[in-house]
Amino acid sequence: MEPIIRTYNLSKQYGTHLAVKNLNLNVNRGDIYGFLGRNGAGKSTTIRLILSLIKPTSGYVELFNEKPGIQSFARIGSLVETPGAYPNLSIKENLEIQRQLLGINSPIAVTETLDLVNLTKDEDKKASTLSTGTLQRLGLARALLHKPEILILDEPTNGLDPAGIKEIRLLLKRLSEDRKITIFMSSHILAEIQQLATRIGIIHRGELLEEIDYEELKRKNRTYLEFKVSNPVRTTWILEEKLQIKDYSVHEENTIRIYSHLENSSTINRILVTENIDVSSIFLNEDNLEDHFLKLTSEVKNHA
Repeated sequence: MEPIIRTYNLSKQYGTHLAVKNLNLNVNRGDIYGFLGRNGAGKSTTIRLILSLIKPTSGYVELFNEKPGIQSFARIGSLVETPGAYPNLSIKENLEIQRQLLGINSPIAVTETLDLVNLTKDEDKKASTLSTGTLQRLGLARALLHKPEILILDEPTNGLDPAGIKEIRLLLKRLSEDRKITIFMSSHILAEIQQLATRIGIIHRGELLEEIDYEELKRKNRTYLEFKVSNPVRTTWILEEKLQIKDYSVHEENTIRIYSHLENSSTINRILVTENIDVSSIFLNEDNLEDHFLKLTSEVKNHA
């Protein structure tokens, strides 16, 4: 695998607040890299450091196996925060100005990009009239105009409705598969990353907790029995004292996940009912990305 973005002990401190701490990221060519974290975890700061929009307190970044410079940034497209546009100009006019600023000589670059992001039918609409989703696609078009090798996106589905989120997801998949663009995107929407990413990095309070290929993560995910019960506290006592089950976790909405004794669901249910615990549902399931994320960031109480 060819590394295309690397950070080495990258840190950024604002006063007494360490926003990013000794970050070592590895993004390979062809990845759709999902950079996950809660709001305030350090995702946007990391992206600004990668793009040299801010200077690190310590550590450094490598792009294409070298220190960042004009040549490497010419190979990158980015969309950070709300996409900017000239409000009184049309979509096509906005892109034409961007083409001239970038020194792109191809007369069909704008037309090709409009088609790529499905904006051809809206090309004459003024930017001031655009929906959030369409404005986001205009921002992506500007980032893609010069045919970059890497696309860096900071929360690209923020503020979008479900239809807009799906549209952006399908576009990014197409860019990865058809254009072979490496995509690095931050997000706190785990369900979207789960459908899109080939590689995942999880940041929490400025620290990289894990970096893993999504296929490997799926192999590591565990199957469990989930019980929805009337009294979770008493249920945990029964599990430990009556059934000697220690490998479980307690979740919201009175649910308990049991990771062992999977073949004994009827026995567990019978004993809980005998002990005056109402069981409203039982099903067999498997951990997903959200479960994994919550475990890593200590938001789920584990009793493994």
